[in-house]
Order: sequence, then structure tokens, then C-alpha cells
Amino acid sequence: MKTGAWILLAAALSVSALSCNPFNQAQHKESATSVERPIDKLSGVHPRLLLTGTRLERLKAGLMTTHSWLWERYRQDLSSMVAAARSKNDPDDVRRLGDMATELALAWVMTGDDSLYTVARDHLLRLTDPATWEAPGSLIYLIGSHFLMGISLSYDWLYPKLTSAERAQVAECLGREAQAQYKSIVNGRIWWRNQYYQNHSHSNYCGLAFAAAALWGEDDRAGQWMNVCEEFFDKLLEVLPEDGSSVEGYAYAGYGAEYVLNYSAMASDLLSKDYTGSPWMQNFADFLLHGLLPYRTQSTWAMTFGDGPQRGWTSTAQHLFYLASVYRDGRAQWMGRETVGLREKGLGSQGWMMLTYYDPSVEGTPPLDFPTSAYFPEVGQVMMRSAWDDTSGTLVGIKCGPFMGKSHSAGAEFDWGTGHAEPDAGSFQIFSHGKFLAIGALYTGFKLTGNHNAMLFKGKGQLGENMPGFASIEALEFGHYPQIVHTSFSPETDYVVGDVAKAYHPALGVEKYLRHWLYLKPDILLVADEIELSGKGMVYDFPAPELETGLGMTHNRYGQVTGNEGEAYTIFEGAGGIYRIYACYLDNSPEQADYSVLVDGREIHSWKSHNENIDDNLIAVTPPVELIKGSRISFRGSGMTDYWRLTKMAAYSEEIAVPRSARWLMHFEPDTRVEMEAARISVHSGGVSLDYYFLAPEGAEPNVEEHVTAGADLEPFNYETTRRLVVEPEFSCESLTVITLINLRHSTDQPLQGVASSREGDATEIRWIKNGTKRSINWSLLKRSFSLDEK
Repeated sequence: MKTGAWILLAAALSVSALSCNPFNQAQHKESATSVERPIDKLSGVHPRLLLTGTRLERLKAGLMTTHSWLWERYRQDLSSMVAAARSKNDPDDVRRLGDMATELALAWVMTGDDSLYTVARDHLLRLTDPATWEAPGSLIYLIGSHFLMGISLSYDWLYPKLTSAERAQVAECLGREAQAQYKSIVNGRIWWRNQYYQNHSHSNYCGLAFAAAALWGEDDRAGQWMNVCEEFFDKLLEVLPEDGSSVEGYAYAGYGAEYVLNYSAMASDLLSKDYTGSPWMQNFADFLLHGLLPYRTQSTWAMTFGDGPQRGWTSTAQHLFYLASVYRDGRAQWMGRETVGLREKGLGSQGWMMLTYYDPSVEGTPPLDFPTSAYFPEVGQVMMRSAWDDTSGTLVGIKCGPFMGKSHSAGAEFDWGTGHAEPDAGSFQIFSHGKFLAIGALYTGFKLTGNHNAMLFKGKGQLGENMPGFASIEALEFGHYPQIVHTSFSPETDYVVGDVAKAYHPALGVEKYLRHWLYLKPDILLVADEIELSGKGMVYDFPAPELETGLGMTHNRYGQVTGNEGEAYTIFEGAGGIYRIYACYLDNSPEQADYSVLVDGREIHSWKSHNENIDDNLIAVTPPVELIKGSRISFRGSGMTDYWRLTKMAAYSEEIAVPRSARWLMHFEPDTRVEMEAARISVHSGGVSLDYYFLAPEGAEPNVEEHVTAGADLEPFNYETTRRLVVEPEFSCESLTVITLINLRHSTDQPLQGVASSREGDATEIRWIKNGTKRSINWSLLKRSFSLDEK
């Protein structure tokens, strides 16, 4: 838009502020049970979605006053969006085309500028071309959600000025694609249809719901579309983690939540539904808040577990402004403005949500007196920080929870969408003095416990590993259920204990594994591992990329085995004995394919495909069979569809004798400098140091190696390599206690002196000297108690 138009806009806009809580859902509580809902009175009325009536006028009025800071940033993004729309070139991520439809429509609604209307209309009409809906690779399951959402909002907001022919063109496209989405749910068994924790389901159901709302009273099918969406979101808001967390991790929590919150706002307006009582919604801002780093930049501002970068996919302000408005939450308001401010200019994405949901009457509350520690029991995540107001402060994050959440993992019949989880129970991360020191794995293309600050037993990681996505069906079959069992927080110390044993395959014989974290603020972390490991039991994984294929089977780019028929096999190299073999696979066509597992050409198990309409991520376990070194283990199938995949095979025995072994792991960024001293290992990064002291048991020699991240080329935002510290303590019997001390400091500060420990029964004494002052701690792991002494 030309400068003169902005001057005219400024003159035309009123200076009145927005009223309080523009998305107050409580007003619908009484009408929620009425037969007729607001949407039933809006046939032929547009706009009807989110920006309507006085709400729209008040937002326009606020652009030069209460919302001017957001509007200025929105304008900074607008020119590039206009240029992209006019170019008609596809962006690298074609989902952006759907998002742009909403942004361009909002720009016209806010300004009334004819040139913006032309761009917004032309872009909307472009999206009605079926060829535009073609998406590469994995985006095929997401383009529909972004396009349905963007077309619905753009159609609704531009409706008053569209010609009747243009309205018909858009409505025909929207109806066609919404019906296709609906059929994929009710008839096509689309894999995300009942994945309540999966961002794909959140976005796709939301897009369909907005299409139904946009065409309500115009397309007779809209009612059935809305019905399936209401059923899904009603269930979703019941089962999402009550503590506000996400099994998909920090970044994907934000991506999915955009759609959950947009649906909530629309349903409040049009369906007389009030979701504000949802515990997840009430606590989601806390989950985002406690992930904030003490020192933040545009690209690195959060400590994240699960797939994603060291931040949200977006600023998360769009979520936080909505939650701040609904709950009058000053903390959410503060964080929203804080994350927006990390950008030099612009809003990045979802600017329309930020403008729409921002409520200036909610005063932001800086986190000066916020709790410095938080525990999210559903996912077993603990965040412990030294202070909120110190940019050189420390944040320690811990992850130790069941893969599908504490409330639903134990009784789960199928996976609710945990593919972005990691086999990382018992892991932790450390950020201090403005730097990540002990790092997380970020967005790995191939899931391995060895990528995390965790432990391996007998060379093996946890349930769910050795696949491109988390192997949820393996976790279901073998009872994955690690959990936090103790927390105590104070201004000076935080103490957390995690029971990690059930993160591992039961056949490994991890009979006890308790990991203790004792954080002595601000700069010392003690980690103790209590382990009991059987000398019997072993699991041999056969990841799909390592399987040989033939007779029609092959591998896709993710290493999964594909094909309509054929064989995948491996040669067994383990110890001989009696084993069970299992295959993890994807199959969404019941009673169509035939499968079998053979050993040395002899069939030991066969079955027909089935999934009873609940899940397409399946497992088959064979009866016991004898394996010897050199045995040929093969999986055969016929009659599979193109969707079918073999994702993993394994063999396990609870009786085979295997030497006890453990590997204690901690990862650092690849460019860190490592110094190996007699008493410690020092890791230096950007003027900050992490000192590692191995205290017990005696005899182990820590080593730092280069670790190559498997599948790093398959996903963005990960480390191709890390520096990995490895300690291999020796077992003298089945029990082992490993104790380490980690100190965080500026590189110019003196390291701790005289670090030592002694152990008598359950009592452990750890001693050190800091800046000439002697300090010690007496620690009982059994009683989970400690006392500090300073001389």
C-alpha cells in the first residue's frame, strides 16, 4: 500500500480502545444446551467468523492506539506477502499459501484498500484450482488443513465484495475439499482421524470445522462436517494433558494449539460451546512459560523436548494473547509480548491471530516472582531455574514420563499420536550463562536413546527407538511407563527423582533404575543413578533401513520397507537361545494383506492384517523359537496397499545370559572445546564452561567422542554431530550406583577444587571447595533427603 493510503487510514480510524476480553466464552454457558445455536441464525450472513460486528470495528479502531505496535509489525510483513501473492510462485512450504489467504484478507478488512482487496481476492481464487492442492511428501496430510482454514476465513471476510460468480467458485472448491476431508475421516480411515495428541488431527479437524462454519446455510453437507469436528474436539479437550503439556514437545504443542484455540474461539461464537473449563487450556500458558530460557534470541529462546528447534515453531504470541484474554492472565500477556519482541521486525507468521486475540486491557506481568520450578506430571517434565530476572542464570530441564501421558498410557488400546516423542526418559538439558551446555537432540530423523543425555544398558536404548518416528506400538506392547516419583522445590535447592526402569524393554532385565537430580542453585547439579541389572535378558533390534529386501519389497527415503509383496530379512548375529520375534508395521486396510515370519525358511507365525478401526500402527509377536548365530529371520507379505510400511523388527529373550553393562551419556554442541583433566572434564563454549566430575563408582574412565546423529538429513533443526561424553562404569554385582557432579561457570572463573566423595551404606558425602570455601553435602538416596554444610 502507498504511504498516502496509510495517512488516510490513520485519519479515518477512531482512537477508542478495545473492550475487555473480546473472546469471553463464559457468556455462552447458559445457551450451550439450547436447540438453536447462533450459527443457525446466520444463513447468508457474512462475515461470521471471529471478526464480526462490534469486535471488528473495535479492532479497526485500535490499530492506531492499543494495537499500533502489533499493526506496525504486521505491515512490515505485509509487503512480502503481497509480493509473494502477486508472483504466483509456490513457496518452499506450500502450506503458506493457505495462511496467506487469511493474512491478505485481514489486511483488506482492516484498511479497505482496493489494491489489497484485489491481491486477496486473486490469491483466494488461485486456491480454488485443484492443482494448487497438490503437495509434496509429508505435506500431503497438512495442506488440506491450512487451505481449508485460509479459504474459509478469506471467503467469509471478503464475501461482501466478492461477485456472485466468485462466491460460487470459492464455495464449490471449499465444499468439494471439505467433503473429501470428511469422507477421509468417516470412510477412508485416514490415519490421523483419532490421533488426539497429534498436530495433524488438530489442524485438519479445525480446517474442516471452519469450512463448515463458512458454508453453514449454503451447503447442506456442512452439518455433518461440523458434527464430526465437534465430536473430535469435545473428546480432545477432555483427554489433552491436564497440566497443559504436550507429548509432542514444545514446538509441536504450539503448532497444534493454534488450531485447538481457533476452534475454541469459533465454537464459542457460533456453537454455544465453552471450553474454558479445560484443564489443558487453563495450564497451557504455564507449559510455554516455564520453557523460556533465561537469555533469549530470535532463533533460540526455549528449552524443548521432543521434535523441534530450541524455540517454538512461531513466537507463540498468538496462543498467549488468546489465553491472556480468556483467563485475564498477565503472565501469558507478558510472554506473548516478550517473544514478539525477539524479532527485529515483523510478526513472522499468524499475525492475524495476534491482532485478533490481543486484549490490551490485560496488563502483562513480568516474571519477577514466578515460581522458579515447575513440574508437569502428565509428561514427566520438570523445569528448574536459578532465577527469572538473571539473563546469565541457569535452567535445568528433565524429562521422565510415559509416552502417552500419565493418565492414559497404562490403559491405552492404541496410540493417540506420539510420533514426535523421543526415547529420552531420564534425560536432562542444561542452559547457563547464555549458552546451551548439555543439549537435547532437537528434531531427529531417526529415534535413538543414544542421542540423549540418558543411559544405555547392554548397549541398548529405550522402547520406541530405532525408527524415524517414536515406535509407539512397541511402547504399548511392552508397557512403557517411566515416571517422576519425587519432587521437592525450594529457593535454594530442587530435588527430583525419576523411575526410568519401565522405559526399557522388560527383556533387558533393568530391574531398577532410579535417577536422582539434586540442583544446588545456581551452579551445581548432582546426578545419581541407582541401577539393578540382571545378567540375563537381551533385545536385538533390526531397524528397517538395515533389513535386506527382495521379491518386490524395497526402502523409501526414511528407510522404511515398502512394497505390495515380497520379503525383508536379516542374519541373526546374537547369542543363541530361545527368542520371540516381533515386527512393527503400518497397515490401514484390514483383512487385505497376509503376513508371516520365517526362521531359516520355516514359517513360525502367520496372520491376516487387521486393526479394528483404531490404529494403523501395529505389531505382531511370534511364539518362542530357537535362534543361533547365522539364523535367517525373514518377514514376508502379500496383498499390501501402497500405504503399507514395515518399520522395525526385533528379537528378545528374557533368559539368554548377557554380560551387564551400562553407558552414561551427555551431549555437547559440536563446536565445544573439551579439556580432559585428571579430576574432571571441562567443556568450554563461548566463554562458558561445564565441569564434569565422575565420583562413583571408582575405576571408570570418562571419554568424549564425536557422535553422528542418525537420519540428521531427514529433518530440520538438529545436530549432524555432537560431542558426546561416555562413561562405562563396571558392575561388580547386579547393583550399581553412579554419582556425578556438574558445575557451571564462566570460563574465567576458577573451577571447583578438592571434589571428592565417600559412601557408607546408603549415606553419600560429597565435598568440594569453591572460592576458598569448603562445602559438603550428606545425601541419602534411599530416604531422598540431604543436608548441606558450609565451612
